[in-house]
Amino acid sequence: MKICPNCKNECQEQAAFCTNCGYAFPKNTPIMEMKTETPHPAASQPPSPQGEGVGAQPQGEGTGASASAGMPVYQAHDAAPSGVPGEIPVGTPVQELYTPAAPPKKKKKAVLIAAISLAVIALGIGAFFLIRAIIARANPDGADFIEIQREYLAERFDAEALPERVRTAEHFSKDITLSAELSGNHQEVQQIQKILDGSAVVFKMDTAPGRVLINMVLNLKGSNILEAILQMTETEITFSFPALDDRSFVLDVQKMEEEIGEGYSQIIGAIGSATEATSEEDIRTLGRTLRDLLAEHITEESLKKEDAENVRLEGLNVTVSGRLLTWKPTAEEAEKLMLAFADFLEKDETLHRVLDSSGFGSLAAAGGDSFSAQLKESAAEIRKNAKDAAKRLAEEGFAWSVLTDADGKLARIRVEQAQTAVFYETAADGAATRKEAFLVTDKGVRQVALMHDYSDNGDLRSGTYDLSTAGGSVLIRFETDRSKRSAFGGFYGWWEADLTNLVPSLKLRAEITEENGSDSVLTVSVSGLGSYTGGAFESGKLTFRVKEGSTAKEPAGTRTDISDYSSQQMEALMQQMANNLLLAILDSPELMEILAGFYF
Repeated sequence: MKICPNCKNECQEQAAFCTNCGYAFPKNTPIMEMKTETPHPAASQPPSPQGEGVGAQPQGEGTGASASAGMPVYQAHDAAPSGVPGEIPVGTPVQELYTPAAPPKKKKKAVLIAAISLAVIALGIGAFFLIRAIIARANPDGADFIEIQREYLAERFDAEALPERVRTAEHFSKDITLSAELSGNHQEVQQIQKILDGSAVVFKMDTAPGRVLINMVLNLKGSNILEAILQMTETEITFSFPALDDRSFVLDVQKMEEEIGEGYSQIIGAIGSATEATSEEDIRTLGRTLRDLLAEHITEESLKKEDAENVRLEGLNVTVSGRLLTWKPTAEEAEKLMLAFADFLEKDETLHRVLDSSGFGSLAAAGGDSFSAQLKESAAEIRKNAKDAAKRLAEEGFAWSVLTDADGKLARIRVEQAQTAVFYETAADGAATRKEAFLVTDKGVRQVALMHDYSDNGDLRSGTYDLSTAGGSVLIRFETDRSKRSAFGGFYGWWEADLTNLVPSLKLRAEITEENGSDSVLTVSVSGLGSYTGGAFESGKLTFRVKEGSTAKEPAGTRTDISDYSSQQMEALMQQMANNLLLAILDSPELMEILAGFYF
């Protein structure tokens, strides 16, 4: 066994390439240096004796015969043999030094077939590793350039958890309850608050491939004034208003194909499956493909490598010493990369499978072409404009640089073109605290600056976001518990935004808490509204309660097919529903009392 110097993998002694990373092992160097020369015509004559130990070569079997036939012979370079037993005399044919005796004729064919078979197997097994190895050997810094950024961003933005979140979101089934509060001294505000007390709007949604079920309930003072139920399948649309009518109304999709459109069934399929699981391996495969595609087109000539001493991170106002990699492609290199990306869009089977099998792929197909067809159109457009776009990039000084610290960790990403630059900077401040900055500058003048710092204390993360623009600034403070995700998708915790530098006196607070062990509650509070409402009310609050597992019910009652209704019939039906809603409000003494307070 031998050890790969690149990845330390154990390989067979006869291996030409490492089976793990594709590293090409150097060919074995002959133990004894050989020198091949064209023999002098006089070589057919026995050479003169060279002295004792040198050994004159008499013509005879296996020696002089070969020399006389013009075979290359061993030549001494540094010192003549000393006559030590086993030392090779000058003039010995080279072939005799390293060529084994020829095998019997019957074995030649078998040996040849075996050699070809082994070569084919080796090529087949090593093809994938060889491609990656060629890229790495051609420009290992180009691969590092991409990998430094990929590793940091995957860790920073929890990319490894993304496939898990995608995989567990196959079925959307939730009940969401929305309630509101207002505070103020005006009589109108107090009347509105009387209606809002004990009132809510409830959305219930349950989706599956090929079916969407939605319930909406308007509850005023504990009474379901309006309840709408909608179910959509690939063949029909059914809806009902249980509090207003005891019927359910049906629209046959086939009968109404012209009005609804041919893409209706695809839209329903898309809504029902928009959150279907995407293969984790497909996601990772796409990431590797894009990474390798970019690394392959970063050449030694276009990637500048230099040691960096005391480079100032202008957003964080700290200095970093480490390594700076700057990629500045030529127009030709940029064009090749664009064409390679166009090939990826058009031909990558994984990309097409992921997009076309998702709900978004169904939506795209419903709107006209499939994602695959749209990607092919995009690829054609990229090829058409690749040369001009690449030329413009080169002329406008496009440059992409990565700065790492002394430990090889990412410190800055900078992309610039035509005097506009975008920065991302990051630096640790102690063991548990990190600072980040996102900047956009134009001709050296800062246009946008987002400063962020956070500290971890176990699962608790706290910190700030400070956003500054030409129009003002926003300061956000937060604290989140990263041990568990809420039904909203984010972590439990709170966020406070001070908007006073952007919108005077306005403050905003959002908080996600857990309720009943599984439900999530999002509360959004706004204060400082007096100057924007003429003093009518000072603050407001919206509360969203999310319960996992929907209680949505399907439309019930006598089925009435309205697919063939005329416009007059539909108008009459809607008018009847409006009248029934008014009667339901009039039947509620509490609502009538509140409404009377507005007018009397």
